[in-house]
Amino acid sequence: MVCHKLGLYNTDSVPEEFIAKLEKNLTHSEIDMTLFYRELSKENSESFWLILKATSYLKKKELKLHKKCWMTWFDYYTQLIEAENMDKGLRSEKMNAINPKFVLRNYMAHLAIEAAENGDYKLIDELYQLLQNPYDNQPEHNKWYAKRPEWANDKVGCSMLSCSS
Repeated sequence: MVCHKLGLYNTDSVPEEFIAKLEKNLTHSEIDMTLFYRELSKENSESFWLILKATSYLKKKELKLHKKCWMTWFDYYTQLIEAENMDKGLRSEKMNAINPKFVLRNYMAHLAIEAAENGDYKLIDELYQLLQNPYDNQPEHNKWYAKRPEWANDKVGCSMLSCSS
């Protein structure tokens, strides 16, 4: 499944170490994976570092410490993509069919619950409508295609949920 999220369909040619390196890079760079996989479908060699900066929760200086690892991974990724010789538009379309643009994030649910507790159910309806078609572009909902806001970083229930949540 990870290979397909990456737009790689000749999975026999993808070494396990390649996927392990990706997972390590994603974790160490604190990458928002929903945004990363979706943005990767648009990538080209000039924009890859911009994708990382846009999808990481690290400060730019901290992220830069991981640049060499990422660029090594990306060089190999590019080789795998080129070896498959798939039309870029088709690959992007297939990637977007498996990588949702919108997911219900904890902070979104928190906002909707707070509004509902005050008798306002508009946000619940908006999120419900949004999540009916999470793979569609839905430009009217682009405000939800973003990293967790700064205010939610340390707010209980907004950054991450515990096992008991």
